[in-house]
Amino acid sequence: SRIDDPAARDALAEAAGKPRMEVRVAVATASSNMPAETSDQVLASLLADDHSAVRKWAINAVSERNSAAVREQVTALAANEPDDRLRSLADEKARAVS
Repeated sequence: SRIDDPAARDALAEAAGKPRMEVRVAVATASSNMPAETSDQVLASLLADDHSAVRKWAINAVSERNSAAVREQVTALAANEPDDRLRSLADEKARAVS
């Protein structure tokens, strides 16, 4: 990971809960540069976000290095996501990281 400063990781984890959708999208895109534990923490919440754009970027950010629990959230989105495009994206991602 490239974000090695604990204060930066804490700030990003906090930003994942901010009200502005753009901030949450930015955190999702930055999660691939976080240590796996921090990435898991932020993606777990962002994959369940109310805003579809946040879920989209969170799905895109999931990789093999994320925990089984986070990867299972993607599998659940592949089955239950109301947005057809995101459901398809989640299905592709679930296959890629399983």
